[in-house]
Amino acid sequence: MLAADILKPNWADGIPKSDMAIVIAEGLLMYFSREQVKTLLNSLTGSFDRGFLLAELMHPKMMNEKKHDTVKNTNAKFGWGTVTGRDLLPLDAKLTLINERRFWKEMKKYSLIGKIGSVIAGKLNNRLAVYRWQ
Repeated sequence: MLAADILKPNWADGIPKSDMAIVIAEGLLMYFSREQVKTLLNSLTGSFDRGFLLAELMHPKMMNEKKHDTVKNTNAKFGWGTVTGRDLLPLDAKLTLINERRFWKEMKKYSLIGKIGSVIAGKLNNRLAVYRWQ
């Protein structure tokens, strides 16, 4: 674990650069602007020789703070959403999208609500995207 401002250029100082990095960005990128996401991605791929990024992505149509249950009672603001995990690829040429999985697709295996949600809002739900760079 590392506590740092990941939008600052020196956030990765002190971490060995030759080791493989595994970065988990859960509940993070949807609060950044497109430019901030680009800054973060460029910093990641520039700071570490190789690694994996596991990123939770939010669809733009779900970015209504007044209706979203996780932020409707806070001052948090959503930034930039993605329709697909491929939307991050133009931001950093070193990234390769390995896999993308919609949360509804997983939830439908376990409950009736998951099955209904996957039919009604399957493409709008958050997704886990896995990227690699080397």
